[in-house]
Amino acid sequence: MDVFVKEMADVRVEKEAKEDELKEINGRLEALKQTAVNYLTELKRDSYRSPVGTVSIREYNTVATPKTDEDKMKLFDFLREKDIFIRYATVNSKSLNSLYKACLEEANQAGELNFEIPGVGAPKMHRDISFRKV
Repeated sequence: MDVFVKEMADVRVEKEAKEDELKEINGRLEALKQTAVNYLTELKRDSYRSPVGTVSIREYNTVATPKTDEDKMKLFDFLREKDIFIRYATVNSKSLNSLYKACLEEANQAGELNFEIPGVGAPKMHRDISFRKV
């Protein structure tokens, strides 16, 4: 078991090193993309075709998710008015699991043995390994 756990620790270290390397590569790529935008803007062009590929400036709008409960309610009201609430209303998995744990604890304290959140059903048991460095 010691040899096996050592191998797990070694693979975790290798993974972390690769993640750090990938972060660095992504940073370099983002800098190159910004430089490409600057070059194309200087040249007053939208795109440039080269022997290895074409770079193009792409413009698009994005919106942020609501940050306050009040803004969330405004969005939900809008979605209900459009009759698309169910299509766009989503639930964060981690938040749902936290809610489930809290509600389950309340149910257990109240003596309720078969607690389920409506629409979610019974939980599924998963097994994983917890690994902490010495």
